[in-house]
Amino acid sequence: MTSFYKKHKILSTVILIALVDILLLVISYFALSVFTNHGNKETVPSLTGMDVEKATEMLDRRNLKIEIADSSYVEGARPGSILEQNPEAGSFTIYVTIRTYSTKLVKVPMLTDMSSRQSQSILTALGIKDVRIQSVPSEFRDLVTDVRCNGASLTEGSKIPVNATVTLFVGDGSLSGIIEEDLSGNSDSLSFEFDDSNNLE
Repeated sequence: MTSFYKKHKILSTVILIALVDILLLVISYFALSVFTNHGNKETVPSLTGMDVEKATEMLDRRNLKIEIADSSYVEGARPGSILEQNPEAGSFTIYVTIRTYSTKLVKVPMLTDMSSRQSQSILTALGIKDVRIQSVPSEFRDLVTDVRCNGASLTEGSKIPVNATVTLFVGDGSLSGIIEEDLSGNSDSLSFEFDDSNNLE
């Protein structure tokens, strides 16, 4: 061995370095396995529908962590409940989307002086499902005269919860005939007064 080293010093040095590198790699691999628990796997269960606090506690017992990637408002879902997870059950790292704790607010546009159908369509597009109609005396039939939520009138730009109840006050047209009669009566009176003034001359 000594004679080989003396005859081939460069080759012997290269071989020695290679052996040392291999030895270091083997030691590092086993050291990492010990300190990182390599090979010990935890399968993630389905978390959909669970409260994020309970899911966090359960995963902590398995030395796993949960990351909230996003939040979204879903009607009917409990605030803070997990809506979806990624990857799905059976994976090892979990990113979840939860239901927001606060109810989503929407900004109401101008809804008066238009037909009830048009106002309802706008509210439905905003996500408001509970829309009620209340007829009120008005000159114009099917015209929205007022919009209220919890008894308060809404103006353009008002913000309300998406699950709120909105009432549209819609004219029934019952005053149109009365106004026409008043106008015709006033015209007769003016004509009569005009004729009297001519007679006096």
